[in-house]
Amino acid sequence: MKLDNYEQSEIECIPTNVEDAADQLLLTKWILRMITNKYGAAVSCTPKISVGKAGSGLHVHYRLLKDGKNVMKDG
Repeated sequence: MKLDNYEQSEIECIPTNVEDAADQLLLTKWILRMITNKYGAAVSCTPKISVGKAGSGLHVHYRLLKDGKNVMKDG
């Protein structure tokens, strides 16, 4: 398959616990694949599919809480 378009996109999901976040991730990827397939396109979460082009790699932002307080910051 020849790829002509190297656009980068971001999709945000609602912050939640780790179990629900995993479900959100899988559901989001499934929805994207179903939509692109319907229109004869393809989608990838591959970090870099070509040298010198932007990638749309999957990354996760997280925070660690204990007793409702962020334990990842100094102090």
